[in-house]
Amino acid sequence: MRCLAAVALAATWVWTSVGASGDLQPKVKKPHLSGIFVAITTATSHWTTEQWTADLTSMQDVGMTFAVLPHLAKQNTTKQIDTQCPLGYYTTLFNATTLGPCFSQTGTTENGGTVETILKAASSVG
Repeated sequence: MRCLAAVALAATWVWTSVGASGDLQPKVKKPHLSGIFVAITTATSHWTTEQWTADLTSMQDVGMTFAVLPHLAKQNTTKQIDTQCPLGYYTTLFNATTLGPCFSQTGTTENGGTVETILKAASSVG
């Protein structure tokens, strides 16, 4: 539910602004998206910086100004909970070596993992 509230708030901000008389005025003449939730799949989690740069450039070309990276860690259900990790084991799309034995990196093996790869690409795109 929190995600839907954030989307509604972002959509409200994108679509309206406060006019001189204090009333809400439309900011845009035509409906459009200004951002996207990026679905990081098994395939895209292994993309290179160049592949992410091409994808983010395409998004920017159609007017998108931000991308949200959801689900950067998830519970690893193939491992049983034990005394070492009483809350379970997790896989992450970023370098998790400092988080302890309950976390392991998945996705690209590029330095910093998938998230760092996407951030490098986003930085190069602007």
